[in-house]
This record gives sequence, structure tokens and C-alpha cells, in this order.
Amino acid sequence: MKANEITSIGVLVSHKGGKNLTPIFKGSQFPIFVYVTNNEFDTVKDNKKLMKKLVIKKIKEKEFKTYSEWIRE
Repeated sequence: MKANEITSIGVLVSHKGGKNLTPIFKGSQFPIFVYVTNNEFDTVKDNKKLMKKLVIKKIKEKEFKTYSEWIRE
């Protein structure tokens, strides 16, 4: 996965106190949910390019949930 494959990215406040970045990849209908702490989010703020890079880093570290996993929480 690469940052240029993300067609859209958003931010949701998490019940855990941080944020969920919600990228949608080319060919997908639903986002995946990538939890980041508030400190991690503060490093990217609302910069979409930096958010995408952080998402790719977290995915490589296997720190994300699919939409169906997230919705069952």
C-alpha cells in the first residue's frame, strides 16, 4: 500500500481519547480505521499528505481495523 492509493482520508474522534484516521483506498467502498494518539495526530494536524504517510506507517505496523471489525466494537 502506498499513500498515492488513498483517494480520501478523514478524522473521527475516538472513544479511546485519540483519533481514528479513515482512509479509503482505490477500489474500496469503505474506509479502514487507523487509531492514532492525540500526540501522533498533533504531528500531522489537518495536513492530508502527512495523514496519509502516518496511515501507511501504521498499516505497516499492523495497527488498523477494517470497517467490519470497527463497526463490531
